[in-house]
Amino acid sequence: MELQATWNRAIRVWWAFVWRWFLAFIGGELGLIMVAMILAIAHVPKILLTAMLGVALVFFMFWIAIRCLKWIQGVSLGDFRLAFLPLHPQGAEAEATTPVEATSGRLWRFWWTLFWRFFAVSAIGWIPFVVVAMVLLVTKTGPHMGAALLVGIWIFLMAKQCVDGIIAFKWALSDRSSLGDFRLALMSMARVGDEPRIQS
Repeated sequence: MELQATWNRAIRVWWAFVWRWFLAFIGGELGLIMVAMILAIAHVPKILLTAMLGVALVFFMFWIAIRCLKWIQGVSLGDFRLAFLPLHPQGAEAEATTPVEATSGRLWRFWWTLFWRFFAVSAIGWIPFVVVAMVLLVTKTGPHMGAALLVGIWIFLMAKQCVDGIIAFKWALSDRSSLGDFRLALMSMARVGDEPRIQS
């Protein structure tokens, strides 16, 4: 049975993605630091080293985002799971609630639908707050006030990124439109014989 994409469920999907992404990112960063140290010992020119690590970091960030979306697809998120449902089930006996495989192409489309929504939500709220922060930084005097203001801005921006991410997930999960040959759905775990593959 398909469930409605409530805010509570959107937060659970977002959190399942974020903690996996964060752990993978930290692990990847440590790996890149080790590679950088080895290349520095081998006397690789700094400009080449910087370029190589920058390209590797960008590709790694995309790759772990796609992998984390694959990891959360189909796992138990309490009373539901995220599924890719086909738009046109094949065969007369096929059910509209039978998920399709999370292929690389489908995961890429899932990532893109989240990314552009996140970017749109962030852009709407970003500009006014940057203007206000810059005005406050320019008008306030004293190094202590500037440092406290920078810390406050950093905390605010981290919280804003979390809220923007939740809104993007909610928007994508609520939108029942096509992502090619499938759409996103939240499926109940209560069906008979439907056991979760992984407990989150």
